[in-house]
Amino acid sequence: MILQVRFGSAQAHLGYQFYDAAGALLGSRVTTGIVAAPETGTYLADATLPATAVGVYWNDTTTLATATEDLLVSAAFADATVDAPVVAPGPPSDAALCTVFVYTENLIDEKRAGLVISFQLSGSPSKSGSTELGHRVLETAAQTMTTDANGFASIALQRTDAITPTGRTYKVSCQELGLLNYELALTASTYNLATLIA
Repeated sequence: MILQVRFGSAQAHLGYQFYDAAGALLGSRVTTGIVAAPETGTYLADATLPATAVGVYWNDTTTLATATEDLLVSAAFADATVDAPVVAPGPPSDAALCTVFVYTENLIDEKRAGLVISFQLSGSPSKSGSTELGHRVLETAAQTMTTDANGFASIALQRTDAITPTGRTYKVSCQELGLLNYELALTASTYNLATLIA
């Protein structure tokens, strides 16, 4: 299966290890076969999943950056290759955010690069969930993500269930994908944009 991890910056001495339901690490730490994705700080690895694995622990021995991925929640157990991943990216480290992602292609089965998908919060003004400094007022400008050479794009957005007042949604638009102001509520740590299409 394809593993994917996202850090905020590039990592030089990265490795991963599977863990079981009790949190015990399985096998040895793997440092080979990890490839950098086009997005800085994102890495992929084609790995064989141990039968008792429920997650993956990533760490860098130089920067001391760490990340975990719950395979039961965010990974697809379908067959995949590094060329054509079918795995959901992991959730952001900030619980108030949701990783929104999509894989795209055109009508002749080619991965579609360069598609710009925009997200704009409906209703204004709005504020984010509480922080140590209190609520922060949210900017109303649209945010965008652009598909890469594999037809993949992702963005971390504020979860709508953490925004005040309640009931806020995003308007999602991409003319090439036929998405014109589709309403989207984000209440989980990851969201596949394909599920907008019934």
